[in-house]
Amino acid sequence: MEKVLGYSEQPTQELSDKATGTLLELGRQHTGCQNTELVFPAGVTNALVTACKAKGVSVSAGVHAAYIKAIEKYADANSKLSEYVTATQFNLRPYLPAPYDSSKYAASVYYTPLPYKTKLPASYWDIARSLHEYYQNSFKGRPEMLELKGHFARVLCGAVQTPEFLANPVPKDALVSSLGVVERHLQRDYGSAIKVKNLKIGVDVVMGMSMFFFYTFQDQLRLVYSFNDGFEKPEDIQRYLEEIKAILSQELLAEGH
Repeated sequence: MEKVLGYSEQPTQELSDKATGTLLELGRQHTGCQNTELVFPAGVTNALVTACKAKGVSVSAGVHAAYIKAIEKYADANSKLSEYVTATQFNLRPYLPAPYDSSKYAASVYYTPLPYKTKLPASYWDIARSLHEYYQNSFKGRPEMLELKGHFARVLCGAVQTPEFLANPVPKDALVSSLGVVERHLQRDYGSAIKVKNLKIGVDVVMGMSMFFFYTFQDQLRLVYSFNDGFEKPEDIQRYLEEIKAILSQELLAEGH
């Protein structure tokens, strides 16, 4: 990735020391990592996708908006409730030159975070349309953002390792990552000998901040919340997922919507 983007593959001593310190910090953390999954049936998934298209928003925007409304409902009353701020992950592979733009070259999808902010309270559809614009136009047709990406990532990496940042409470909202349609990267079968029956995705959360993944595989929308039970209660995570499901049903599947 460093070579592709034109950066030095050899870090400075300062960067090397920071990387070592981060690794040692990971080793000191208590880990009780869990990945809770909620799977929508194929028929419901198809109805959600159809409804999103009819409303002119992507499925990613629709699900992310439901997540924001869910955590807004259950937010700590002492937290900042006037806005939602995150750094959503983007896949830069489509914007890279050949041969890096294909999974035939490497397994990495070249994720990069980009900030997103919206004022609260706001309606589900106001948030969904804002997110649709964000997902569709953050990098597409904007080479200046690709140039900024590397510099921003380094500033972010430095910021999250400062004593001031580490002293802050762990955020209660998760980093969001839409993986899209998995069949773009993984076949359902390989010849007549191998058939893919299922796919599980998750991460081990050791620094405290959770991850929220959503994607479709075998025509089923799947929500995965990766968290550490030293920071989050499993029953709260299940409540978030059920609330997302209820919001999607109300906003996209209910009569009159």
